[in-house]
Amino acid sequence: MKGTSVLRLHVDAGGASTFVLSDEMPVLPTTSYVVNGWMRYSLRSEEDSVFFSVIQFDAAGNVVGFDEVRGVKGDNYWQWIPKRVLIRTSPAASSIRVRVGLVSTTESYLDVDDVR
Repeated sequence: MKGTSVLRLHVDAGGASTFVLSDEMPVLPTTSYVVNGWMRYSLRSEEDSVFFSVIQFDAAGNVVGFDEVRGVKGDNYWQWIPKRVLIRTSPAASSIRVRVGLVSTTESYLDVDDVR
């Protein structure tokens, strides 16, 4: 998509799950944000999913908000598509972290790029 590399998540043939979590990013409380990322995957089973999540934290590190979009079988056939999460931060929010993940019953890949 952009730049010279992407993040690739891989689940082996026996099936499993894998997730990555970004560093904290400061946010303003009670503010709307759109978090975008480009993903490509091809899921084989109705039980498989990809996840694009935004977790909100207060100054003490407690979770104060959670928003997520899922990808499922049939909505992406190894083509780059955008995933967007619209959030409204909690009055207590001071930071967010972005989480992406892959849950699969068979060998699968998830590529992620240009998250902002």
